[in-house]
Amino acid sequence: SFSEITVGETMKALQNLKANKAVGCDLIPPKILKLFAEELAPSMTNIFNLVIRSGEYPKSWKKGEWTPVHKKEDKTDKKTIDL
Repeated sequence: SFSEITVGETMKALQNLKANKAVGCDLIPPKILKLFAEELAPSMTNIFNLVIRSGEYPKSWKKGEWTPVHKKEDKTDKKTIDL
């Protein structure tokens, strides 16, 4: 089970973001989140705690993007891998 989070925990997480990382699905650069952590933390904490209390996550939060990283084989080869 999840427990509610504090503004301090949210602010700490925002301040510890790596500013040079890529933009996510929300199109907000991590550098902006880090710079405005103190202003954003209270609102974000309220939203996160509402989600925790309700037990239902918004569909858009479950969205992910996967990018394959080709290391040894030809990137243009479309063959499937048998597992």
